[in-house]
Amino acid sequence: MMLKILNSKEKKRIVESWTRDYGVDSRVLEGYVCLGMGGDLWITSEDCLKEDLEGMRLDSLGLQVMRGGKPTVHGIQLLFRSADMKELGEDAARKFIRGESSGCEGIMSYRGVPLDSTENR
Repeated sequence: MMLKILNSKEKKRIVESWTRDYGVDSRVLEGYVCLGMGGDLWITSEDCLKEDLEGMRLDSLGLQVMRGGKPTVHGIQLLFRSADMKELGEDAARKFIRGESSGCEGIMSYRGVPLDSTENR
């Protein structure tokens, strides 16, 4: 599968799903160029596309914000600050850190910082 620069319709579809599922601001991807491959998504600036990309590693181009159709920790921390998050208390956060079920679904945060999970652990 080849890397593709997403058009505005494709970007809009992604943002609409994030808004529906997580309450993310609909303007979250404004100003970014989106590169997609399967269920993976990277964001970068337009300046990056002016460079010779031959032989360049994907991680050098931008920030991966989705992997396998789910937000990455980088994506959550950068783009999902406006998302509806479930604030974990001290006990639930300790369970999360131990890898146990926190009893929450969606994007969780502790003391206002998004955590790396979009599904029940």
